[in-house]
Amino acid sequence: MKTTHLKAYRDFLDLLIKERKSAGLSQYVLADRLGKPQSHVSKVETGERRLDLVDYVQWTKALNVDPLGPMQLLISGVRLPRRRLKLPPPQE
Repeated sequence: MKTTHLKAYRDFLDLLIKERKSAGLSQYVLADRLGKPQSHVSKVETGERRLDLVDYVQWTKALNVDPLGPMQLLISGVRLPRRRLKLPPPQE
């Protein structure tokens, strides 16, 4: 099994997404700060592309976040609520 499919890795990605949104940044702005295309951020956030440790540190620096913050949450086993898709209201 690829580690991108492990629940722990999904939780890790959820932490990164939460940090990006808390910083008020779009995928486009984060990608610009990283010097990457927006599709790179999208692929990381969906688990299609992995982050290694060096990438993770660059990612958190681009968010102005201490790299140890999300890492400590992950190590401590804190679970974030799963993201839910926002569905449009039913049409009448």
